Amino acid sequence: MWLYIKQLLQLIIGPTRGWEDISSAVRTHDEIFKRGFAPWILIAGCAHFLKLLYDVDITFVRALQDAIVTSGGLFVSNIVCRLFLEIGISKNIDNKANTEKIAIITDYMIGLVGLYNIVRCAVPAEITPLYFMPLLSVFVIYNSTKFLGVKEDMVLSYTFLASVGTILVPIGACALLSLII
Repeated sequence: MWLYIKQLLQLIIGPTRGWEDISSAVRTHDEIFKRGFAPWILIAGCAHFLKLLYDVDITFVRALQDAIVTSGGLFVSNIVCRLFLEIGISKNIDNKANTEKIAIITDYMIGLVGLYNIVRCAVPAEITPLYFMPLLSVFVIYNSTKFLGVKEDMVLSYTFLASVGTILVPIGACALLSLII
């Protein structure tokens, strides 16, 4: 899991180098999912318990509900986003759509949304720029084009489609789950 966290931070600091390191690590999607993504979304959900330290209006039950919503929303959005990308970008890739690489990209991009959630929960103030952190993912997605092998003339199309899938799908899934719970 530490390698996953290191690579998430590396994607934010230097997206091009981050994707190169992910590619050179030669890990399968199953390994990344089991040892990195799955524990990470649980940590992202549990970050809501940090609010108990500084917000007197948050109860334990409310923090638990938020943790379930976040973890469940990120898990569901990983599946939906991967399907969305596999269907939507097959025409944008030079060779056949490599489902393994699409799954890896989805694991890391949804993981970044989890990281943004952890930062938002750890900061005791309602700072508006924190809610725009998912927009940083657009730069990371843009730099993932070489990792995936996107055709040069389809880079902007891929970036838009992947941005919608990896930013709006988790937000929508968490919003829908919060209405249910």
